[in-house]
Amino acid sequence: MPKIPKFTKKELFLIAVGLILITFAFSKPGRTIYKVIHITARLNPSTSSFSASPDIKSAQIFYDDDGKQTPAVIFRKGTQKQSAVIISAGVGLTDYNYKLIDSFASSLADVGITVMIPQTQSMKDDIVNESSIRSYVNAFRYLENQGSVDKKKIGYFGFCAGASFLALAAEDPDIANRVAFLALFSPYNNFVDYLAQTFSRQALTKDGTRNWQPHPQTVELLQKNLMFRTNLLIAGSPNKAEISQKVNDIFTKQENAASKKSAIENLSSKEMLSEAALLSPDHAAKNIKAKTYIFHDYNDTFTPREESERLKAEIPGAELIEPTIFDHTIFRKDISRMAWATQGTKVLIYFYKILYHVS
Repeated sequence: MPKIPKFTKKELFLIAVGLILITFAFSKPGRTIYKVIHITARLNPSTSSFSASPDIKSAQIFYDDDGKQTPAVIFRKGTQKQSAVIISAGVGLTDYNYKLIDSFASSLADVGITVMIPQTQSMKDDIVNESSIRSYVNAFRYLENQGSVDKKKIGYFGFCAGASFLALAAEDPDIANRVAFLALFSPYNNFVDYLAQTFSRQALTKDGTRNWQPHPQTVELLQKNLMFRTNLLIAGSPNKAEISQKVNDIFTKQENAASKKSAIENLSSKEMLSEAALLSPDHAAKNIKAKTYIFHDYNDTFTPREESERLKAEIPGAELIEPTIFDHTIFRKDISRMAWATQGTKVLIYFYKILYHVS
């Protein structure tokens, strides 16, 4: 009969600790912590040096989107049934933005999360419209019908205007009860308010307004969106010169945010205002059932932080953090150790909460 080895108390303690750590590593909290560390380490990668695991497969697919076939890119690793995330990066993306999004998608896929990035027409045209919202609802339905996806663990992850698109998708009564989570980086809450704040260079606050200098890219994109709708209005109006002058005043005249908002509403037709409401998460945010996590940099120049504060108030149970370590939706490169120690920890906890839903 083999001799049973005797262990000292110290050895028994170390064995017990080892067994606990191994058990924890394979538990849901342990798996989630691993995913958080793996993913957040690559949120602002050097795109020239980042290389995805060779096991990650990316492929373009087409899914049914209210009678049309919309393309999307799927990132996936392995063949087992997985949780899934739908990403929307919004509009006005640069090549660098696309590389960062693909890098983020690859890091999610690397920890066993299927990622779907719909390539909606709004992304291609930089125009926000209702059909783009429907595209994200239909993308959710597409994933639900995939045998390789756990239909109870499908969530949304959006950036900038894309975050607002996904909030609107999550409001849809056909899927609202089935969205696992909603993670929003710097969304807008009300489309007309967003226009008014951008063109007035003022943010709407609880107490009135504050000075806010929007990023030139935001100004350019919102001018493009307003001009797109104005051109439709002009096409059927005998007052083309008058409408054109009103639009020019909105772009150039120095007025406060409230005056800009009135000018935009007075310019718009009933159809335009109705569409603006449909493009504003606040119109039905109370219908969102998914657990919602909102990130918004305190000094954001693309979207005023107050937009997220108002959206948080509208969504039942939503959480919001306002760090100062982001450049809009990307980690800044000049983050101090103190900032990492304080705010970085909050961001990691937030990511833990999000990824726990799909672990």
